[in-house]
Amino acid sequence: MASVIVNPIGELEALALFKGWFNNKMMIILMMSQYPHLRRKQSGIAGQIAFFYDLEHHYLIEGERRRMCRNAIRWLKAFFKVYPVRISVGRSRKALVMVVRIYQSFGLSFNWNGKTHGSV
Repeated sequence: MASVIVNPIGELEALALFKGWFNNKMMIILMMSQYPHLRRKQSGIAGQIAFFYDLEHHYLIEGERRRMCRNAIRWLKAFFKVYPVRISVGRSRKALVMVVRIYQSFGLSFNWNGKTHGSV
């Protein structure tokens, strides 16, 4: 079997891959939080909680942004513990705010309904 030569990727490529992974996962969280009737499987919820674990333990750096992100993650974990049974319009709106805070804590901008919620 022939070996495959793989060139290392640079910072820009790594950042693009991270952003793609991050945006895909966050889109699932947004869809689940804003439209709870679309998905009710526990396996989907467990996957989101695993994503939060990865963010919290592998990608956050120390400082104020970490605190902001951890608080948002904790709130979203609690949100998904009662999902979809006790989800209200108010909780769905707050989930959106928490998603924006996570984006901001990573220095990324978040676009929703044509509005950009700027990066920190």
